[in-house]
Amino acid sequence: MRGTRVSESAHLGILRGVLYGLLVLAAAGNAPAREITTFDVPGGVWTWRISISPAGTVTGRYLEDAPPYQWHGFVRTAH
Repeated sequence: MRGTRVSESAHLGILRGVLYGLLVLAAAGNAPAREITTFDVPGGVWTWRISISPAGTVTGRYLEDAPPYQWHGFVRTAH
């Protein structure tokens, strides 16, 4: 059975991917620790985050869990 030959460009692509991954891990190691907080909107299902500000304020939408199943918005502050 013959082995599969990998081209030099494929080797370089793999090497680039590994180096990029190491750079991402190194940068993440220098980032300040953040806390993830989960929450449920009372009476809502399908809660979607739309944006998170640098201060940690979250805006989003949720769908009512009972008729008439309307969409509503929310703002949740970080503190």
